[in-house]
Amino acid sequence: MGALAGPYAPVALVATTVITHAELVLHLAAVYGLDPADPRRAGDLLALAAPGKGPIVLWAALKLVRLPGVSLLTAVLGARATTEMVAVRARRFYAEYSSQDSQESGSSS
Repeated sequence: MGALAGPYAPVALVATTVITHAELVLHLAAVYGLDPADPRRAGDLLALAAPGKGPIVLWAALKLVRLPGVSLLTAVLGARATTEMVAVRARRFYAEYSSQDSQESGSSS
């Protein structure tokens, strides 16, 4: 989408990246038994789904490349890489969270 957005590419890349990352984080929270609708997930989203500098760097790369199809391929590969990084961070975060939660519930019983 960002490759086709023209001058609005930075906005499109950041928006689509944030939406995708937020959905990914909430789905992973549900996998680990947490309620995705819980207000505490907002803090998780801020910590885990932030796009960082990746989309801006990707947009700059797209502006430099003028070959047909290359900008679209670059956008797809860049989005995939950043999404995989968010997935790894979220899995680690929720795995640690669930292990801490099970330790706390085990010590109180």
